[in-house]
Amino acid sequence: MNENFGSRLKTLRKNASYTQKKLAELIGLEQTTIANYENGNRIPNINKITALANLFNVSTDYLLGKTETSDTNRSLYSYKDYINKLLIGDKKAAYEIVLSFIHNGMSVQDLYQNIIQRSLIETGEIWEQGVIDIWKEHIITEISMYIMNNIVTNYERATNKNKTILALLPGGEMHSIGLRMFCDILWLEGWNTIFLGINLPTSSLMKAIQEYKPYAITLSVTMPYHIDPTTNLISAISKIDSKERPLILIGGSAFNNINSACELTGADYYFKTINEANSKLVELL
Repeated sequence: MNENFGSRLKTLRKNASYTQKKLAELIGLEQTTIANYENGNRIPNINKITALANLFNVSTDYLLGKTETSDTNRSLYSYKDYINKLLIGDKKAAYEIVLSFIHNGMSVQDLYQNIIQRSLIETGEIWEQGVIDIWKEHIITEISMYIMNNIVTNYERATNKNKTILALLPGGEMHSIGLRMFCDILWLEGWNTIFLGINLPTSSLMKAIQEYKPYAITLSVTMPYHIDPTTNLISAISKIDSKERPLILIGGSAFNNINSACELTGADYYFKTINEANSKLVELL
C-alpha cells in the first residue's frame, strides 16, 4: 500500500506544481518526510492523510488506493456500538472500537468531538434523568480518559512550533476532559501543551509561568460559579510584566450564555471550539 500511496501523492503534487518543500510547508511537515512518503518508506498517519486529501481535493480512499470491497471494515462498528460498550463498562471493547475508527481514517478532531465528547454528553444526560447511577458515569469517564491517554500516538504530529501553552482548571473546577482534548489536539498541531491540572494555587502557576515562559495560558470553565475565581486568576496573571505576560485564553460551557466573556473576565481571547483556538494562536504568531 505504501508504494501505491507514494506514487499517487507524487502525481498529485506534480500536477499541482508543488515542490516537495512547498507541500511540506502546506501540511506542516519536513521536506524529507514528503520524500519518504513518495519513496514508499513511510505512510502518514490519519491526520496527515486527511489533510493531503483535502489539499488535493481527493478522497482518502483514493490516496490509499482502497476500493469499496477492501473498505468494508468501515461498517463493522458504529457510534452505537461504542456507547453500548461504555454503558456496560467494557473498556477493552470500547478501546478496540476506537482503534478501528482510527485505522479507517477518522481524524482525532472527529474522534474527540463526535465519539468521545458526544458519548460523555449523552451519558451525562441519562444520569441526570436517573437512568444510570453516578458510579456508572464515573466508570464511563475513566474509560474515556484511558482511551484518550492511549490513542494520541496513533496520529502524526505536525512540525514543532517551539511554543508552550499551559492549560489548567481555575478555582474548584473539576471537569478536565475538554481541556485534555484541547491539549492533545494542539500538541498534534505542533504546540508544546502542558496540562497543569486542577486546584493549582496562584503562586504555583506563577512559578510555572516563570519556568516555562509560555506563549499562552488556557483556562477551561464548565460551571458558571467558577467564573469569579477565573476572573481573579486572570487578574493575577495580567499583573505580570507586559513583555513576559502570556496570552490568556478562556473556553468552556460556563460562557455559553455570556455575550462578552473577555470583557467579563479580562481574558485576551475566548474560543468556542478547539479548532478556533488553534487558528487564533497561529494567527497571532
